[in-house]
Amino acid sequence: MSCSTKATRSASDSVSSRFSPRSANPSRFTALDRSSRWKEFGILTDVSLFMYRAADLSESAGKELEPRLPADLRNVLAAAPRAKALWLDLTPIARRDFISWIDSAKQPETRKRRVESLPSRLAAGKRRPCCFSVVPFDLHKALAVTPRAKAQWSGLDSTARRDFIDWINSAKESETRRGRIEETCMKLAAGTRRL
Repeated sequence: MSCSTKATRSASDSVSSRFSPRSANPSRFTALDRSSRWKEFGILTDVSLFMYRAADLSESAGKELEPRLPADLRNVLAAAPRAKALWLDLTPIARRDFISWIDSAKQPETRKRRVESLPSRLAAGKRRPCCFSVVPFDLHKALAVTPRAKAQWSGLDSTARRDFIDWINSAKESETRRGRIEETCMKLAAGTRRL
């Protein structure tokens, strides 16, 4: 199957193919059907079958694994119910970014300050840590094929990066977004460090 075909398949196609045989030949069943047959022959126990199916289903559904909360962050969130509700509203990737930001502190005082500032950051509407500006994947790919732009990008401070990213993300149409990414790469390759 080509990559383009795989990318255009709908979720319902994926689910139906996962739970139905691919052909009339029983040796060509999906992994879940095969696991049921393994159980019949005593190869899998009930527990291992459950683990096998749970792992297979979570991978197929593309679910993000929940990041593990450090104890100090768990205590702060338990003490602030509103912050905990806002925390649970974040995506798993945003939570992982906050946890990485907290864990990246070198000094215990810095870590403590970051953990204690989390409820106020969440209340202020922050959905990402201040210095963890996530580079959109399409910009990342464009920078990878433009070495001069990538070198300039690496030298930008976090405010300049955030300005470029916000400008790109503010485009509503995909064509406008692509144009802004190209323009960003051209500006960076030409040595422009600001919008």
